[in-house]
Amino acid sequence: MSLIQEKRTTTNITRDYRSDSLGTNKDVVRWLSDARNITGLTTKYIELCDLEERSDEGSNSRQLEAEVCFDDLEKAFDNSSVDLILLVGHYYNKPIVVGFDLVERVAYITIRKKSPADIDDLEVQLKLV
Repeated sequence: MSLIQEKRTTTNITRDYRSDSLGTNKDVVRWLSDARNITGLTTKYIELCDLEERSDEGSNSRQLEAEVCFDDLEKAFDNSSVDLILLVGHYYNKPIVVGFDLVERVAYITIRKKSPADIDDLEVQLKLV
């Protein structure tokens, strides 16, 4: 994978990465599932987002428990229309979101400016660079 861009807002820093090694959706699910084993990373939940089917009432997102096994995660993924898959948690007690946009085939990390995680270390741990 390779860094595409870094975006900074008032509250967040997001880095986007071009996905070369995650060719199939199953590869993406495996990558995100394996990320939960990174030292210092704790997962609050995993979210499957269907942006195409949003309505006035909100999105068609589905939250899964942090401990969901790979097979159940893959099954939930296969049984849904998913545009984004997100891991929401903490890296050494600092809030993070690790995600993958399945439409654009882009992985990303988002950290908070107020309490920044070590994004350089995290991208190495996630094998994004």
